[in-house]
Amino acid sequence: MNVTYLTPEMRIFLVAGSLIAFMFVVHFIRKSRVRIEDTMFWIIMCVGLVVISIFPQIPFWFSRLLMVESPANFVFLVMIAILLVNQFYMTLKISRLQIKITELVQRIAIDSAETDNKNDK
Repeated sequence: MNVTYLTPEMRIFLVAGSLIAFMFVVHFIRKSRVRIEDTMFWIIMCVGLVVISIFPQIPFWFSRLLMVESPANFVFLVMIAILLVNQFYMTLKISRLQIKITELVQRIAIDSAETDNKNDK
């Protein structure tokens, strides 16, 4: 297997892109538009991309270990798997929130009806 690592320019581009994404996430945390718990996924992804750009041997080693044809395919496979898990987690979270909203609306409607009944008497 002919091993070619990332060029220095590509490594700089990956580190810069990851740092910009990290600063973007931190900006939204500071503006209180998002909770820290909700951004941990993106912070970890940024750190992971920085690690891969600094140590490009990691995807090569894992691709050989798992017998994936190329390191790029391995990175895509891992990223897709991580994003699918994140998407499933977000779906669960949204579903729970929709159930809570339904319960709150029903509770408000019951309380409102009881208040109206008391005022009518």
